[in-house]
Parts: sequence; C-alpha cells; structure tokens
Amino acid sequence: MSRVSPVVASVHSARPLWVRALLTSLATSHGGLYMRAGGALALEKFFSNAFGNIFEAGILFDPEFDLPANQPGAAIPFNVCGEETITAVTGWDRTDAQLLLEVTSPGGAVIAATTAGLETAAGKTWTFLRIPLPFGGERNGKWSVRVVRPGGGGEFPPPTPALRYFMCRLLPPRATFMQDMNADERSAMQAHAAYWRVKLAEGAAIAFGPVADPAGGYGLGILAVPDEATLRAFQAADPAIVARIGLRYETTPMVTVVH
Repeated sequence: MSRVSPVVASVHSARPLWVRALLTSLATSHGGLYMRAGGALALEKFFSNAFGNIFEAGILFDPEFDLPANQPGAAIPFNVCGEETITAVTGWDRTDAQLLLEVTSPGGAVIAATTAGLETAAGKTWTFLRIPLPFGGERNGKWSVRVVRPGGGGEFPPPTPALRYFMCRLLPPRATFMQDMNADERSAMQAHAAYWRVKLAEGAAIAFGPVADPAGGYGLGILAVPDEATLRAFQAADPAIVARIGLRYETTPMVTVVH
C-alpha cells in the first residue's frame, strides 16, 4: 500500500491547451498532478482516490466493471499488515441501482453495513465501509472485499416510460344533461365517477370533474398515460361509454402538466 501525490482534477471534457498547461504547472509546483475526469463515475473515483491518499495508507486497488443481475462481484483479496483501518468504497453510475459492500476477514467473518462497530454511509450512487482494526480480534492477514447487488429483482427495472398528457372532455347528449338525468343515466354517471377515482389512485388520472358551462355542462379530465392507445382503452371501458347513453369523448393532447 502506498501514497501518491495530491491530484487536481478537471471535470470538463475540453479545455484550451494553455489552460491545461497552466493547471499542470500549478499542480506540479505544489507537488501534485493535474488530470481530467471524463464523467461522473470517473469523478467519484477521483475523490475516492484523493481522500484515500491523505492517510498513511493509500489506495490499494481501484477496479471498474459491470456487475450482472443477481450476482455478487468476485472477491478481491488484499493483505493487511499493521494498518489501523480498512476503508472500502464503491460507486456506480445509475441512480436506479443499489450496490452493497461485503468485507471478509482472514478468519472468514463477513462484515457488511449492518455489522455493529463500523462507520458506514451511502448516497444514491456510492457507499463505503470503514472498519477499525483490530476488528473481532483480527488484523493482519489476507482480507477480501466484494460488491453485491441485492437479489430478488432481476435486472434493474427499465426506465419508466415517458408519460403523455391529454385533456379529455366528456360531452353529454344534450345541454341539460346534468340537470335532468334519468335513473339509467344517473346510475351510469355514478359508475363513471367511481371508475375514474380508481384511475386517480393509480396515477393515470391527474384530475377530473364536471364543468358548469352556461352553454351546457360537460365532464373534464386530465390524464397521464404512456400512449394514446392506453388512453383510448381507458375511455372505452368507462361505464358512461359502455352504457351507450349518448356520451362521447373529445380529446386534446397537452404539451405538459405542472402539478
């Protein structure tokens, strides 16, 4: 285990050559090294390296790999000889993912974030364990660390499809419909309201209700659906349409909805 010089990193993809030369000169004059981080994961790795190297023992290894679904990473061995702390850090590049760390002692004890006596922390795309030594009476010898993806979920779920928004008007068969519904029409409209309350709870309906237009009332709904086919299916299953009492939908796409 060894230390390296301090590092100054650039997070931009391109800089004029004279700027790079200036930063290189500045870092070198302070006993450091100028480098560029090409992305968010590279930047996380840089900070992990930078903070690791301010201690007596520096970075031991820094692998980068893809981890298949429901499989732990390979155990990576390392030797401890007199150190007082082990710090394991992992980062990943997707916010819809979660990874865990497991450290195994020379005697076979598995140490994770839930183990008492550790310092642990985690963010959306990183986690670390800091283990004080000796731990459980163990210090020197061959340790190992591996990254684990929690089981049970298969591959990471695909991104949620982008939603499309629609304004839907439910037009009645006559201008006085809201005032003079007969028993069959009233029953259909009560079932209609119950149907859309379920869609509201599911998130497909953002808002709905009757509009008291002086020229003739109508129903209004704002829907969020992945595509127009889904919208048409929802409308076709509406009890007010199924009842065939003369109601029909008029639909207009919306650019977006703020709610």
